[in-house]
Amino acid sequence: MNFLLYLKATSGWWLPPLIGAVIGLITNWLAIRMLFRPYRAYHIGKLKIPFTPGVIPNRRAEISNKVGQVVAQYLFNETELSRTFLEPSVQDGIANFLALRWQTLLTSGMTAETWLQQLPEERRKQLKQQIAEQLIQRLVKAAKREATQEQCKRLLQEQWQKALQQIPPQNLFASGSNYLSDFLANWLQQDRLREKVKVNLIERFQQLRLQWQSDQTTLADLLGDDTSRELNRLLFDHRANLAVLLKEILTDAELPKELAPFAKRQMEKQWPLNILAALISEERMLKMIISLLADAENWLDQDENQAMLAERLTAAFRDFSQKPLSERLLRKDSLLTEERLQTVIDYLWQGLRKTADAETINLWLNGSLKSMQDCSWQQLAERFGAQDILEKFPVLLWQILEREIESEQRQQQIRFFLQQQIDLLLQKPFSEFLEGWQPQQSQWLQLAQWLQQSAVKTLPELLPTFNVTRMVERRLNEFPIAEIEQLIISIAGKELSAITWFGALLGFVIGSLQLVI
Repeated sequence: MNFLLYLKATSGWWLPPLIGAVIGLITNWLAIRMLFRPYRAYHIGKLKIPFTPGVIPNRRAEISNKVGQVVAQYLFNETELSRTFLEPSVQDGIANFLALRWQTLLTSGMTAETWLQQLPEERRKQLKQQIAEQLIQRLVKAAKREATQEQCKRLLQEQWQKALQQIPPQNLFASGSNYLSDFLANWLQQDRLREKVKVNLIERFQQLRLQWQSDQTTLADLLGDDTSRELNRLLFDHRANLAVLLKEILTDAELPKELAPFAKRQMEKQWPLNILAALISEERMLKMIISLLADAENWLDQDENQAMLAERLTAAFRDFSQKPLSERLLRKDSLLTEERLQTVIDYLWQGLRKTADAETINLWLNGSLKSMQDCSWQQLAERFGAQDILEKFPVLLWQILEREIESEQRQQQIRFFLQQQIDLLLQKPFSEFLEGWQPQQSQWLQLAQWLQQSAVKTLPELLPTFNVTRMVERRLNEFPIAEIEQLIISIAGKELSAITWFGALLGFVIGSLQLVI
């Protein structure tokens, strides 16, 4: 009091308010300053200086935790986010974004392969393999489902009936005869096929010998009258082809070498000829057989000779077919033995190779198909007794497809095919798939609304995984104190400055009251 009276007496009335204002200004400025500073603690020896660090750095962890809780509870909660997602402005923004991305996708020439280039090469390859494997597994599972099987069978049946009505047999014959003739011509050139046919025929011959060795069944009984007449007619109609086949056999360079020993043995068995056979050398016998074969070739060139040959063969076949098979063919000492059957097959196959080229087979097929030119599929089936095939073909086809799908080898082929197709699809621009399809704005809005609703539905499960409190707390703890200070000052700088000057005003008022007191 004495000091104030002294100042009042010596300096006048203005000094106390001025000192109070300065004190209020400094204390408020220092208080605001100490909220942030110092940034760290200071020590004198082991003694920590009070009020270091500042309030905010000292309580930073607690403040960050509280701020995180507030954000998670009041700002980033399910209710607020749902309300924000469902706002019309958000829907418009999503729709505009989708439309813009759609246009970019159409005009940029972007492909799926471009997106996949961001992945490592091994990962891209693995991803394509996984896609192909998933497709195969789905295909196999779908094929095993009863509903799928019934649907496929019904679809095959419908398509099969439609094909029988729309595609007459004549179209198939016309388009398939050339292909079939080329196929048969190449087929006959395979040695493996000849050996397989030979083995099958020999096995069948042995089975027949055991089965019919005491049977009196004739070939005519097995064939029937109609079939026998048809064979005789075919033999006569194709006598020219038969002559060509025989000529090819006769011109075989190996045939005289094989016939010469056989002829010599046959001559030796006959008493009048055995002396002659002893006088004829092998070379002379070979020349005689070659001359006879040449005469036989010239003889086969005449049409009347071909007709006579066909008649002789027809008569021989008729006579042969009337005798029991067990007597004429199936005894071990009969005319037809396994060795002779093999020889006949070799000669016939060799003759077929030389005569049955694609053009000849095509002519034969066209000639054979003329009789069926005006027939429908049903008539052909009735003619050949194959009505069941027309009815059961879709079921048989499905059974074949089902077995093929379950086959590991076929799955491997399908897998390789799918991987190739996936590579081709990934290299095509999206614009090729989406060309001509331009969604309207209303469709974009519907899609945006669906995305909004989907996002809202997933919030209860998705939001807890974010752990917003921990996320905000971690980010605030990592944020530099200096930047926090600058951020708060930039936001509340005017208010903090007002608080500082308010302290000066308060000090000025207190100083003035001291004069009065």
